[in-house]
Amino acid sequence: MDISIYLPLQFTTQDESEYCAFMTEAYNNFSEQGNYHFAYLAAHILLVYQIYLRLWQLAMIKPSRVIDALSMAHYDSKDGKPHGATLTEIVKNARSPMTFKIFKIEERIFVKILTLLDNVDYTPFKKAVDFRNTLAHPSGQLALNDVLEFEKKLDSLQELMEITHRATKLILRDYLVDGMKRSRYARPYIQEEVERDIEQSFVSPLMMSAYDCALVSGAIVNGTKLEVLIKGYLKKRADEGGYNDED
Repeated sequence: MDISIYLPLQFTTQDESEYCAFMTEAYNNFSEQGNYHFAYLAAHILLVYQIYLRLWQLAMIKPSRVIDALSMAHYDSKDGKPHGATLTEIVKNARSPMTFKIFKIEERIFVKILTLLDNVDYTPFKKAVDFRNTLAHPSGQLALNDVLEFEKKLDSLQELMEITHRATKLILRDYLVDGMKRSRYARPYIQEEVERDIEQSFVSPLMMSAYDCALVSGAIVNGTKLEVLIKGYLKKRADEGGYNDED
C-alpha cells in the first residue's frame, strides 16, 4: 500500500509534516524488513491521522457543522469553556488537524463524530481499532508475522482511508469549484494557471492529498472539466517527489 497518496501534499505545520514523514518511513522500513507487527501499527497511526485531517478540513469549510457535532458528542461543558476557549473559538482557530487532540477524544467516539458530519458508516473502523489494541499491548509474542495476513489487514486499512476521503468528496469538490470560479484567470484554463489555483486555494490551505485531488478531478468549472488539468498537476508533484504516481 502506498500511504503517500493519502497524506497531504503540503502541511500547515512543520511538526505534522515531520511526524507523518517519520511514521511513513517506519511503515516502509518495517514492511521491507518483514516486521509486519510494527508496520501495521505505523500504518494505523497514519489512518487515525486521516480521521483528524477529515474533521479539520470540514472545520475549515463548514465550521458550524463541526461545532454542532462536537456539541452533540458532549465535548463541551456547562460553562462553555472546557479547554479555556469555547468550541467555536477552538474550531474556527484550528491551525492544523492535531488541534483537535485537545479534546482527548477516544477514537471510537471520534469516528462517531465523523458519522454525524458525513452520514457514513464507520463500523469497520471498530475492528481496526480493536486489532491495533491487540498489537499495542505487551503479550510476549508478535501477533502479526505472516505476510498474507499483513496484506489482508492493510487492505482493510486502505479501505478505511478511502472511506474517510470519499465521505468529504462532494464538500471538497464544491469548495474547489467555488474557488476556481472566483479565480482571476480567464477561460479557457491553461495548465500553469490551474496548478497555481489548485496549489494556493485548495492543496495548501486544506492540506489536500493526491487522492483528494483525484477524487474531485471530475469537477467542471465554467464548462471546463478539470480532470486532465489536475492529472497534470499531480504528475508534476510526483516528479518533484511529493508521492509515487503509479498511474
